[in-house]
Amino acid sequence: MNELMAVIAEFGEELHPDRITAIATKIETMSSVDEFDLGKSGFGPNADKDMIDR
Repeated sequence: MNELMAVIAEFGEELHPDRITAIATKIETMSSVDEFDLGKSGFGPNADKDMIDR
């Protein structure tokens, strides 16, 4: 759980609030973590791939 909170904090430091909202909205539509790859489009075209993979 600590790792999850660290990732969320990193998003907050690195991303614009509108981008965070877009990501959260995309994640809300998922029915399981297996669909996370589908949500990557919410990160936008210039997303930091290393940050997303963490």
